[in-house]
Amino acid sequence: GAFFLRRSFAGNKLYTAVFREYLELLFNKGYSVKYYPEGGRSRTGRLIPPKTGMLAMTIQAMLKGVNRPVSIVPVYI
Repeated sequence: GAFFLRRSFAGNKLYTAVFREYLELLFNKGYSVKYYPEGGRSRTGRLIPPKTGMLAMTIQAMLKGVNRPVSIVPVYI
């Protein structure tokens, strides 16, 4: 499956809180979550600097006490 994620929700505390809880729920239920830290592809083929918000939310969920182990697997294509 997939879920919609706004490109930016900085400053929107409600959206941030709801999304953080949703992410934690997915981890607790054992769903795999795959994301691309660059946020998309570049049109030039160059690397895009990573966006660290999703990684930060993943780590926060792990530290909060997710019931299942969370593995972070970096992949390069």
